[in-house]
Amino acid sequence: ILFHHRNLSYQEIMDDTGESLTIVKNRLYRARQMLKEELISREKEREKYAVPGNK
Repeated sequence: ILFHHRNLSYQEIMDDTGESLTIVKNRLYRARQMLKEELISREKEREKYAVPGNK
């Protein structure tokens, strides 16, 4: 949230949270992976109920 919605830099996030650069980058990576997995899961679920020929 700090990175994308508040447009903070890694340094600003480090200053706000007191975490190291490695931890900040790792948490952002994991959050992106979780979001990606959720979006893929939702798309697969949506496709189950899609009417053929409609988008």
